[in-house]
Amino acid sequence: MAICHEHNLKFKVKLDTPHNAGLYLDARDTRNWLIENSADRKVLNLFAFTGSLGLSSAYGKASEVIHLDRSKELLPRIEENYQANDIAFESRNFLRGDIYKHLPRAIKAGKKFDGIILDPPPKVYQSRYAKHKTSGQDFSALIQYCTQLLNPGGWIVGMLHRFDYSWDDFENQVKKASGQRLLPQTRLTSGVDFPESMADKKLRVSIFVADANPDVEK
Repeated sequence: MAICHEHNLKFKVKLDTPHNAGLYLDARDTRNWLIENSADRKVLNLFAFTGSLGLSSAYGKASEVIHLDRSKELLPRIEENYQANDIAFESRNFLRGDIYKHLPRAIKAGKKFDGIILDPPPKVYQSRYAKHKTSGQDFSALIQYCTQLLNPGGWIVGMLHRFDYSWDDFENQVKKASGQRLLPQTRLTSGVDFPESMADKKLRVSIFVADANPDVEK
């Protein structure tokens, strides 16, 4: 286990694990954005992996960060990253489970968040709890859930990993799935140390902000 230093944060990584060391370096600017835009917000980190994005929100003074992932191996690694940075945490905020089971339950319970980190893998697993056949990153279905969990004025960080969608296609898909309640505000990508001549081959991140006055007719 090695320690990677970034933006005053420390991340524990496994350098001998191909494609799964525990920290995706191309998301550095996204982590920095979360540090700067999470203060006093309740944040939900979906498909949490080793928690680097949610940890960035916690470091940025989020009031609470809840991590959700279905892997039993990953949640202890999130806790290790919190401990490495001396950031307080409660085990109840690290949830293991199926996204398609937990999100409808959270909606039914009236849960609300001020920020949601949505970073599904390029091909989301097929869940027995999903009422549809998942496709690709499944943003159309996941955004419908997340929109119902988001407070007015809240944001969603959506991370696109597919090459068969343009950035505009992705943002239009999210706007449509949210019933036009979510509008893209900011775009982020990988840094200059990830050279790529074609923009659609790089990491593409869009920050969507929920309508602050959803009940006002436009």
